[in-house]
Amino acid sequence: MLRMPKSHWKRAAFVVCGALLGLAPLVYAESQPDEQQQPPTLRAPTRPGKNVRSDSERRSGKLALMANQFFLTCVLDRPNQVQRFALHCLATPHIEAKIADCCMAGDHWQVKVKTWDPRPNEAIASSPGGEGEYSMPARVFSYSHDWDMRAIVECSYLHGTSVFPIEADILVETGGSTCTVQQLGAFD
Repeated sequence: MLRMPKSHWKRAAFVVCGALLGLAPLVYAESQPDEQQQPPTLRAPTRPGKNVRSDSERRSGKLALMANQFFLTCVLDRPNQVQRFALHCLATPHIEAKIADCCMAGDHWQVKVKTWDPRPNEAIASSPGGEGEYSMPARVFSYSHDWDMRAIVECSYLHGTSVFPIEADILVETGGSTCTVQQLGAFD
């Protein structure tokens, strides 16, 4: 006989019933413990009609990060632009990126991470739209023997206030050592 805790039976029944009724996906998401919550957010003072921070505000808003984390700043001048960054990370089994709007609530962003090795893969995540609210992580994995990863991180604006220029923060975390980053610029 199969033995499962009562809480697992409830979850299994919820997922199966929801799938049969077409009301829920076949995935159950658990809440994260408090110590694994999203990192503290960068918040700029609200300025009417201003959707980017000054250089001094960016410097003062930086948080204490772990050794395998760093920020990228995505600034776009018009709709349909994509900002790209090239990453080279040594001894890294994975790279994940989260994106958050910096300045005006209501802007929705997308972050895409792509890697090329023996088995190329990519991941995409979008921000929920609140100022400083990070998306779920977009995570790619390395399938090479030495775990050296070369990846592209792209950010793009989906929709929202449409006050340009516009800015977002990307929090990048690796599973290993530090990375070198090259800004490739914004493309239409």
